[in-house]
Amino acid sequence: DRYVKGWPVLQQLTDAYIVTTLVKLGAFQTAGETSSINALVEQTRILPGFAKLLRRWLERLVDVALLGHSPDGYVAEQPLRAPSIDDVLRDADGIFGTDRIILDYVISCGSHLAEYVTGARSTLETLFPGGGFERAEDLYERAPLSAYFGGIGRAAMDALVRARGGSPIRAIEIGAGTG
Repeated sequence: DRYVKGWPVLQQLTDAYIVTTLVKLGAFQTAGETSSINALVEQTRILPGFAKLLRRWLERLVDVALLGHSPDGYVAEQPLRAPSIDDVLRDADGIFGTDRIILDYVISCGSHLAEYVTGARSTLETLFPGGGFERAEDLYERAPLSAYFGGIGRAAMDALVRARGGSPIRAIEIGAGTG
């Protein structure tokens, strides 16, 4: 199944983008370098609002043994080096084939990750590049994964309506304003 094989490849790809972004921003470039989240935010110019995300990234890099924990936060036993993303992209292309909506989204976001987290590029560009709606529509309306989850939501709502036996239901949709 495409997604069973694809999730680990997407994880490899996101790991590669995280490392590439940290390298681009100058983090963990020497063996033994230690840093806290706050120090990294200052050093790399990552916006403070992304500190929680940065912590998740660093914990992921601890999980894959690229960083370790130290009394001061995190330590690089070896300097971080930007990996070759091309090899992972070839694997992803082979798995996802023409079902590229999610993959292309990850590639687009990852390619500009340093710009997003430093504020050099608006994060709105991740869904609405150039102010257009095509990517958001692709993700929400045309991606097979979205159709799968939409079907689950519809089935759950249908079961609720049937279980209520015709009594009124009040529902409110809470969303991010994309449609």
